[in-house]
Amino acid sequence: MKTVMLVVLCFLGLFSIQGSTAIESYAAYYAELVMESSDVPYITDEQKIVDLITVDLIPVTLAYLNITTECRIVGDKTNCTCKGDYIWSNDVCRSHSACCNMDHCITQTSNYTPMCTPKSRVTVIGSLTLQEIFDPDLADNSSETFQSKSIYLATSLKKTFSEFSGFDSLVITQFRKGSVIADFEMIVNVHFTSSELAMKTRAIEEYLNASIALQTIGLVIMKIPEVPVCFASEQTLSCEFKEAVDGMWTLTKETINEIVNGSEVSIRGQGSIITLHRTSDHWKGTYTCAFLADKIYHKASGDLDIALLPEIVNKFYEPQFPDCIPDDQLRLIAKITYEIENEKEHYIVAKVFKTTAQKLIQQMILTIAS
Repeated sequence: MKTVMLVVLCFLGLFSIQGSTAIESYAAYYAELVMESSDVPYITDEQKIVDLITVDLIPVTLAYLNITTECRIVGDKTNCTCKGDYIWSNDVCRSHSACCNMDHCITQTSNYTPMCTPKSRVTVIGSLTLQEIFDPDLADNSSETFQSKSIYLATSLKKTFSEFSGFDSLVITQFRKGSVIADFEMIVNVHFTSSELAMKTRAIEEYLNASIALQTIGLVIMKIPEVPVCFASEQTLSCEFKEAVDGMWTLTKETINEIVNGSEVSIRGQGSIITLHRTSDHWKGTYTCAFLADKIYHKASGDLDIALLPEIVNKFYEPQFPDCIPDDQLRLIAKITYEIENEKEHYIVAKVFKTTAQKLIQQMILTIAS
């Protein structure tokens, strides 16, 4: 009996759409193709795959078609890998955290396909302010008012932003008071310049008689240690942004604090590099670098974890005043107990002795304060 292995291929296709104007717009579509594994090497003609896809009955031209994900279904499990310049999507990282930094992702069901997205993906987070009276129904995303307003604004924004060659999606996430503020999120699968984004934004502001505030995630690349660093060590963090503007840094713990030059930290390279001269609990947290260009903030964030030494709350000696006079005939057992705060860190207790203390101290204990 022949056993057939099924393969799921996930495609990302970018189509250009010729509208009534001379300017092309773009739309990204994702598709899944299930086939026998033996047929995979014979996929050579992209156009034959495109002929199987209908896009809203509108004439389209294929800009590119890439395989993003390849999955092999074995029984009730799916074993997937990302192809080429693609990485696991945020949804995969959230639902299968063990897959996030791995080449393979194995799920316990054959009904779910982990998706890979472009490494060059850029997320644009925006707020559009309209000079209108706020309708309370806009706060309810299930209301007809919310639905109609979000469709109108999303369509208006897509009309211009979809001119980006890697345009993927745009959604209205919520409405807020302040006249009427519409928050939205856009995904573009290619890098672009700040001036390109600013030019398209100005066109939308004029069309809607609105103001738009934007920030991007993905155009700035941060380099930060991915594992806990040693206490009291020197660490360098950097951010790369391809446009010649100064950067600024903030550190978020309970509050957000701007980082400036000082005795414990130095900033160089137009604000793109910071060096922590001596790491401590003060420098543990979430770092964000930001570059302002064309009134748009371009950001990247990362967490710095520091392997801290514990704060000693109390020390107890038993006996409190031992007789430390050397005497080979006398063997006195002494115990030292260190009490520290209840923390998430894991510590190893080591005994380091000098001279006769090694004979005297027989037990050293670490306890957690209640």
